[in-house]
Amino acid sequence: MNSSPFELFRRNLKPLMVLLTGLALFAFVALPVLDTYMRRNSGDIASNVVATYEGTDLTRGRVDYFTRNHQATVRFLVDLAQETIRLGGFPKTTGFDFDDQNQRVTAIGINEVPSFMGSVRSLMLASLAQKDGFNLDDNSLAVWLQQFTDGKFTDRDINSRLLRSTQNRMGQPHLYEQLRTHLLAQLYEQRGISGLFAGQSPMSGPLLTPEEQWSNFLKLNRNAIVSVYGISVDDFLPETQENPSEIEIKTTYEEGKDRDPSDFSSDPGFHRRYVAKIEYVSADLQSFIDAEVAKLDEEAIRSEYERRINGGDFLIPANNPPAGLPELDLPSLDLPDVESPSESEGAQAESVNQEPADSVGNEDANSDTPSPGDAPSSDEKGPSENSPIGEEKESSTEEPTAPSVDETPNVEEQSQVSPESAIRLVSLSQQEAEATPEDETSGQAIETQSVEKNQESIEESSVEPSTNETEPVDPATDASATDDSSDSTESVESEEPAETVQSFEAVRDQVAADMVRPAAQARMSNALQTVKGQMKRFFSQNAMYQNSVSIQGDTGKEPPTRPDLAKLAEELGLQHEVVGPYSAVSIADEPIAQSVSMDSIQMGQSSNYVQLAFGSTSAQSSEPSLPLFAPTETTDPRTMRQYLAWKTDAVAAYTPELSEVRDEVVKVIRRREARKLAVKAAQALADMAEGKTSVELKDVLPADKAEAIQEGLGPFSWMTSFGFQGASIGVVPGIEYAGADFMKAVFTNEAGTVSVAVDQPGETVYVLQADSFQPSVEDLREQFKQPTNRFMSTMLGNGASEIVRGYFERMDDTSRFKDLTTSGE
Repeated sequence: MNSSPFELFRRNLKPLMVLLTGLALFAFVALPVLDTYMRRNSGDIASNVVATYEGTDLTRGRVDYFTRNHQATVRFLVDLAQETIRLGGFPKTTGFDFDDQNQRVTAIGINEVPSFMGSVRSLMLASLAQKDGFNLDDNSLAVWLQQFTDGKFTDRDINSRLLRSTQNRMGQPHLYEQLRTHLLAQLYEQRGISGLFAGQSPMSGPLLTPEEQWSNFLKLNRNAIVSVYGISVDDFLPETQENPSEIEIKTTYEEGKDRDPSDFSSDPGFHRRYVAKIEYVSADLQSFIDAEVAKLDEEAIRSEYERRINGGDFLIPANNPPAGLPELDLPSLDLPDVESPSESEGAQAESVNQEPADSVGNEDANSDTPSPGDAPSSDEKGPSENSPIGEEKESSTEEPTAPSVDETPNVEEQSQVSPESAIRLVSLSQQEAEATPEDETSGQAIETQSVEKNQESIEESSVEPSTNETEPVDPATDASATDDSSDSTESVESEEPAETVQSFEAVRDQVAADMVRPAAQARMSNALQTVKGQMKRFFSQNAMYQNSVSIQGDTGKEPPTRPDLAKLAEELGLQHEVVGPYSAVSIADEPIAQSVSMDSIQMGQSSNYVQLAFGSTSAQSSEPSLPLFAPTETTDPRTMRQYLAWKTDAVAAYTPELSEVRDEVVKVIRRREARKLAVKAAQALADMAEGKTSVELKDVLPADKAEAIQEGLGPFSWMTSFGFQGASIGVVPGIEYAGADFMKAVFTNEAGTVSVAVDQPGETVYVLQADSFQPSVEDLREQFKQPTNRFMSTMLGNGASEIVRGYFERMDDTSRFKDLTTSGE
C-alpha cells in the first residue's frame, strides 16, 4: 500500500477543498458579521445612550464601532489612492487632493479625521439626508470606487485589499456603510452652506461683494491713534442690589450653565471644565553635564586641552597683512598667452629697430623692452615674454597714455585701473630708468618722469586700505620687487604675525563639557527610560486591575503599587513635580505646558502637552483621550528640557447645580447692572462733546479726571492679518483686551468724535476719541487696486461662520438633537 503524502493528498483532495472553502467563507463572510454583532452588544458601557435625534438613540457602542471603522476606512482609502497613482492613474472623485511636492494624499473626499462626536454628527446628518429623499445604493458606491481608483482595480481587487488592510475586520458591506454615511452627511451639510462659499466647502473661502472686500481691506490697513478714559465697572457695584430676584437668578443660571467661563467674554459661564492633577519628572542635559564634569580631575581636563591644541583646535587666526604690490602677482600671471609666431617676430623686430645703438650692449640679448619714448604698435598685446614683470599679456590692444607733467591724474580714472595694469606700468618705469642714457633729450626725460608719477598715483589707488600700516615698496629703488617676486613673497610672509592659542582658562568649561557630553546624554536617557519603564508597567497592571473590577466587581485583589517617582527622580538625578488640579486653560503658565511631542513634530504636526493631556476625542466631548497614568513624553523646544508625565487624578467636566454656583450667578447679575451704570456715566461725558467742533477729550472730563486720560495710543488697526491663516482682533497699546466693540466705536466714527465702548471682558467702559487715521483714504484706494490686497481682504470673511453656526443650531432644534455626554441628562 502506497503511504506517500502526495498519494494521501490526492485521495482526499475533494474533502480537503470543501473544508478549505468552508473556512474561507467563514473567515471572509461570517466572521466580520459576527465581530460586528459582538462589538455592538458587548458590555453595559457600550449600551449607554450618548446622543438622541429624531427619536433615534445612539449608544456608545455603536458610535465607537463606527469610529473604528472610520479610521480603518481612511487608512485604506489613502493606501488605495497612493497605489492608484503609482500605477499611473489618479482618483477622479470630488474632494480628492494630492500634494505633488511631498508626494502624499491630503484629502480623500470624505471626513479624514475620525472622532467620537464626528461620528455622532455624521450618523445624524446621513439620517436627515435620507429622510429628505437623498440616498446612495450599492451600485452608486461601486461607481464611486471605480472613479476613486481610476479603473485600475476591479471590485474583487478592492475587496481583497480591504480585507488585508483591516486584517479581515471589514468587508464590502462595512466599507459601503462608511462611504454611504459620510457622503450623505457631507451632501446634507453642504446643501445649507454651499451658497456662502466660493467652492464646495468653507475651506474654499467666502464669497464677498465689492463693498465687503473694501470694508475688510480697511479693517486690515487703516490705522488709528486714540485717546481714552477708562471707567471701572466694579466702581458701580455698590449701587446694585445685593439680592436679585429668584426669577432673574434662575434665568441667568440657565443661560450659562453649559458654557465654560472665559476671561475674554462677559457672557455668563458656570460649566466646570475637566481638571487633572499631574505628576512628572524632567531633565535637562546641562544638569547631567555639570554632574559629570564635577567628577573630572583637573589634570585630565588640561591633558585633553593640550591634545586638542596639537590637533589644531582653539587657534586664533592672525590678521592678514595689507595687500602689497608683490601680492598682486596673481596665479594667472604665470600662464603665458599663446600668440602667433608672426606677431611675436614682428614685435621683436620693431622693438630692436627702436632700441638705441648704445644701449644694446647694456641690455640682455634676449630682451626686447620698448624704449621710453615710443608707444607700442597696435598689434602688440603687452610686454614680451622676457619682460621682468613675468609672462602676463594684456588683453587690451591699447596702452594707457601717460599724462603730462602739468596734468593732475583723475582719481576716478585711477580707481578704475586694474591691479594688473598697475604692475605693468611699474615694470615699464623700472626698465626706462635703467635703459635711458644720460644724454637723452629733455622730452624723453619729461615723459619718463610723467610715467613715474602716474605709476606712483596708480600704486596709491590700487593698494587696498588696511588697519595695519606698512611702508610701501618703492619700485624705483628696489628693482628686486619685480625681478624676483619670490623674494618679496618670502619677505611678506615673514612679517605675518604667528597664530595664537586660546588660554586654558578661557576654554576649560568647553573642554570639560565636550569630554563628558556622550556619557551625560547616555546617563540622562537611561534615567528617563528607567522611570518610563516603571510608569508603563504600572499603567498596564492598573488597567488590568480596573478592568477586572469593572467586570467581576470587588475580587479582593490588591491594586498594583504605584511607583514612587519622587524617590526615583532623586536617585537618578531628575527633577520631580506635582501640579494641579489644572484645566486646559489654567495650566497655561506651567513650564510643562510649553513642551511638545517630538513624535508629532516628526510627523509634521506640533501637539503640545495641553493638547495631549486635555484634548478630547472631539471639541464637544468632555472625555479626554489620554487616560490616567498613561505616560507622556514631551520636550520644551526652547530649553530642550525633557518631560515624562502622567495624570494621577482627574475630575470630569460637569454642569453644576444652581446651589453650587449661586454666588457666582448673583455676581454676574450685579456686574451686568454695574456695567449698565458705567455705560450711562460714560455716555453722559460723551454727550458733552456732541455738537462741538475741535473739542478734546480733556474738555469733557472733570478737572480731577484729566490726568487719567491715556493719550496717543497707537497706531493700531481693527484687525491684524496672519496671511493665509486668517486674522485676529487688533491690539491697542495700553489696553489688554480692547475687543470688537472698542474697534467698532473707533473706526466707524470720524476723527475727533467722542464715543463710548466696553472692552471685551466687560470690566471697563471707555470714553474714547479718535485723534487721527492713517493713511489717507486716497492712498488706501490706490492700494486697494492691487489684486493681492483685494485677495487678502477675503480672508476675513463676511460673517459666513456665524451663518453656518446658526444653520447647525437650527438643524439641532428641528431634529431635537441632544448631546448627552455634556448635558448631564
